[in-house]
Amino acid sequence: MEYTEDLSIFLEEVDELLANTEQNLVELEKSPSGEALIQEVFRAMHTIKGGAATLGLQDGVEVTHAMENILDTIRSGERALTPDVTDLLFSVLDWLSSWKAALERRSARPSTESIMAKIQAVQPGAAKTGEPAGTSGEPAAQARDSLEDSSDLEPILAGQISEVLDDGKPVYRLTVKLNPEAELLSVRCFQVLVLVGEIADVIESVPSVDKVEAGEASDKLDIYLTCSDDGVSAKKVAGSVQDVVQVSLVPYHRSGSKQTTGDSSGAVAGTGSPEELHNTDEAPATEQQGEQPHKGEQDNGPRRDGDSVVRTTNLGRTVRVNVALLDLLLNLVGELVIDRTRLSQLGLRLQASKETAVIGNEVAALSARLQRTSQELQEGIMKARLLPLRSILSKFPRMVRDLSSRCGKLVDFEIRGERPELDKTVLEAIDDPLIHILRNAIDHGIEMPDERRTRGKPERGKITLSAWYQENQVLIQVKDDGAGIDPDRVRESAVNKGLITREAAARLSDREALELIFTPGFSTARTATEVSGRGVGLDVVRSNLERINGHIEIKSQAGIGTSVILRLPLTLAIVRALLVECSGITYAIPTSSVEEVLVVQREDIKTIKGKAALTVRGSVFPLVSLEGCLKDDPWMGNGNFKYAVLTRSHDEPLALGVDGLIGEEEIVVKELGRILSRLKGIGGATILPQGDPAVILDTNSLL
Repeated sequence: MEYTEDLSIFLEEVDELLANTEQNLVELEKSPSGEALIQEVFRAMHTIKGGAATLGLQDGVEVTHAMENILDTIRSGERALTPDVTDLLFSVLDWLSSWKAALERRSARPSTESIMAKIQAVQPGAAKTGEPAGTSGEPAAQARDSLEDSSDLEPILAGQISEVLDDGKPVYRLTVKLNPEAELLSVRCFQVLVLVGEIADVIESVPSVDKVEAGEASDKLDIYLTCSDDGVSAKKVAGSVQDVVQVSLVPYHRSGSKQTTGDSSGAVAGTGSPEELHNTDEAPATEQQGEQPHKGEQDNGPRRDGDSVVRTTNLGRTVRVNVALLDLLLNLVGELVIDRTRLSQLGLRLQASKETAVIGNEVAALSARLQRTSQELQEGIMKARLLPLRSILSKFPRMVRDLSSRCGKLVDFEIRGERPELDKTVLEAIDDPLIHILRNAIDHGIEMPDERRTRGKPERGKITLSAWYQENQVLIQVKDDGAGIDPDRVRESAVNKGLITREAAARLSDREALELIFTPGFSTARTATEVSGRGVGLDVVRSNLERINGHIEIKSQAGIGTSVILRLPLTLAIVRALLVECSGITYAIPTSSVEEVLVVQREDIKTIKGKAALTVRGSVFPLVSLEGCLKDDPWMGNGNFKYAVLTRSHDEPLALGVDGLIGEEEIVVKELGRILSRLKGIGGATILPQGDPAVILDTNSLL
């Protein structure tokens, strides 16, 4: 099908709905009686079905409708949520993910034959057309065939309303106005119908459900309903839908008295007979277009049903910005930062001249204003590029569930601290490393249940992923209570693979031995599995992290467990750096990598095992030449340096000898080409205030 803007918006929403649904199913598996979880999953499928129907994607309608029927039997208590049913629901999500990906790639969509066969095997008849029991479509179905002409609508409504009133139930007309310029107007109308239908008995809607599903919706939707709470809940949920700008509620009374509901957000007076309901004059809108009523009452965060956390879709007002535009703005900010610094230096030069002192003062004032403006622009754009860590963590509970099941292990997975935000580029770069680390924890870390019992551990293993801020970095820790890493086994494996001699391995401390697992081709796995153990290991993880100025460290204790910590920069675009000089060349070292700067006194230099070193507050820092590190001769210079920059390389202390210190600057990080980016110790490049280029160092890969 043609890739339209409507389809693009729909697919973005599907992506969010599937991510939330996946998390809810994982929670539902732990708490099968969670009614709110079931309801949230049902609602997500209903929304996807409505959007698919509007866009003419019948295959998506067929599969989501079948899943609705299964969920409805679970919701009604006709079917238990067994492991087989849970696996089927996850299979449907997998099909929908493939379906969405095919639509994004504009390639052939997956066939429904296989997934529908699985559904039929679990629940024969699940794929029959029509609304599942309990949805908002059922009350309207009784009169659909005769509602095609608007001339027939009022008598039919009059009869239906009279029947409801004869039963002693109140009747209301809920009028929903939407932004006429909203994308996917029919989908928004369908969402309103679904939400209202879940908490009230819908008599009919104008346009009808069929017309809404066919894409014939307008910016106004009338819903005739009966409920037990004066329609307050129906009005509230209708107002929570994106692009709804006004909601009014009209009660009907036989006496003809005009009454309205308790709040005043655009409520319209009632009339005396069912026939007159369509002729009521609307009060003028009191809400500015685009605003949602009851904003203070909405809660798009997780809801709790018993002990289960319900993940709800965030349909709040958001602005979608093309990443290419953000990148362009970011480059402009980078140039602005360079010009700002150059202007500041020019002002200092002018101030030093008596003849131009006045001009210098004016330039200084202009520079100060420019600095404030550019700083605000910089912070705003950097914030726009930040994404919550949870945007990539949401898929991990499902992944851990599937992998542990495949390995025959029992694993509890917990995520702590999803609030930290990182630059989009950083998030994309850590996705694969986190997957690899979790795979290793499941496959090599957590023991089989019987082995854990033998060792006196609970048969269920525990993996915890935690994230938190630390100064100008975000730290992510993946910790398991598995078998841990045996340093002796690491040494033996490295020797057997020819990565190190037996003599050299014997001289390594346990901490140094653990560093061997980052060697290309290293693995302690005796056999390769489907999950891991094929030699593409943590060396790739480390190199990927170093490419974004990140760092990985591992701590492990045999029989106790393993902890992997990732240290990540908040952003890659603009950083503060220490400018140093070696042999007349200026280098930039990110301040996040600098612990301290020392003036080197000859008497401070010690010789340990024939190598120069500095002792600082009891810690030994090997003293190497920065220039030598870049030339594969780190010990050149014999410690004859004016200054030493204390840093760390692969979590080991290191003192970089340099000839001079220039100072700190805010620099713009420029990416190098594919070839230059592979050079050891190089993390990028920048343009200095004088207009000269400079290399940005990556201390983790210097040695």
